[in-house]
Amino acid sequence: MKTKLRFLVVGGDLRQARLCEMIRKDGHEVSVYALDRQKFENDIIECSDLRDAAQKADCIILPLPVLHEEGKLNAPLSSSSHKIF
Repeated sequence: MKTKLRFLVVGGDLRQARLCEMIRKDGHEVSVYALDRQKFENDIIECSDLRDAAQKADCIILPLPVLHEEGKLNAPLSSSSHKIF
């Protein structure tokens, strides 16, 4: 029996977007934050509150690098910048 997990993918580029689709196709719940310029299918949930989404997730996937030198999230597929700290 396979366990269904809740994944949160935060920021990133097309690699993270494709990963979201693969994880969802594998039967897991997928939420995304700071990927709003990417169109998703397969019931992927877009989150506006990072803290709330992180508390509900079993696993959080971050981009590499996570931050740019000015301390903002590496999120080229987001329509706005996101300060993490």
